[in-house]
Amino acid sequence: MRILKKGDRGSDVRKIQAVLQKIGYDVGPIDGIFGSNTEEAVKRFQLNNGLVVDGIIGPKTYELLNKFILGYNTYTIKPGDTLYNIA
Repeated sequence: MRILKKGDRGSDVRKIQAVLQKIGYDVGPIDGIFGSNTEEAVKRFQLNNGLVVDGIIGPKTYELLNKFILGYNTYTIKPGDTLYNIA
């Protein structure tokens, strides 16, 4: 993973944006462009997780984001499912 910062573009930026959005950080459009909205979302994530707040996705920020990626589970609701059964 390369270090990502404001002004960077690409699929790796898009992936980070998608993860941040999924865990509750508004990045604006998920467009693969590391702009001001993405930078602010990264800063909020860093602040909330005890990291150095610089708005850059370096090794420590990426490592923590990766834990969210690996720990994020999805469930597809099937006909007949109830909240009681799937919770």
